[in-house]
Amino acid sequence: MKQFLNFINGEFVATAKTFDNRNPATNEVVGQVHEAGQAEVD
Repeated sequence: MKQFLNFINGEFVATAKTFDNRNPATNEVVGQVHEAGQAEVD
C-alpha cells in the first residue's frame, strides 16, 4: 500500500499515526497518510 509521508524541514518524515486515503468514487483505501501535528512541525 502506498505511504504518503510529510515533507518537513526539507525531509520526508514518517510519523507514528496514519489515516486512510480513500478513492472518493469507490471508497477503496488507496494509501496511508502520515499525520503531522504541531510537535512534528516544530
